[in-house]
Amino acid sequence: MVRAGVSAAPVMAVVPGAGCAQERSTIVPALTRMAEAGNAEAAYHLGMAYQTGGGVAVEPEKALAAFRLAAERGDPLGAYKLGCFYAGQGGDVLAPDLALALRYKMIAAEAGYALA
Repeated sequence: MVRAGVSAAPVMAVVPGAGCAQERSTIVPALTRMAEAGNAEAAYHLGMAYQTGGGVAVEPEKALAAFRLAAERGDPLGAYKLGCFYAGQGGDVLAPDLALALRYKMIAAEAGYALA
């Protein structure tokens, strides 16, 4: 999915060799710094790293926190993933709430995310 005005370029620009396996250890710290500095997309990617184990151990609680931060800052994919957690896809880290799941997934759908 291509989001207007948003790309992974900021992550790639900040993290030399971000696409290389040997550089994975630098991605999560860079994403963390960017998310803490207010970058909503970085927060989304940080959440994905913690959800999938990309460069870090799988930690659903940290993934949820990052997705929540991304959603609060207006990232539609962060909102979608937060909706997924409320739909029960995050295991037992969050009690399912289908009304909130729909609310957050609608944010992503209205932003043009077709899978939402």
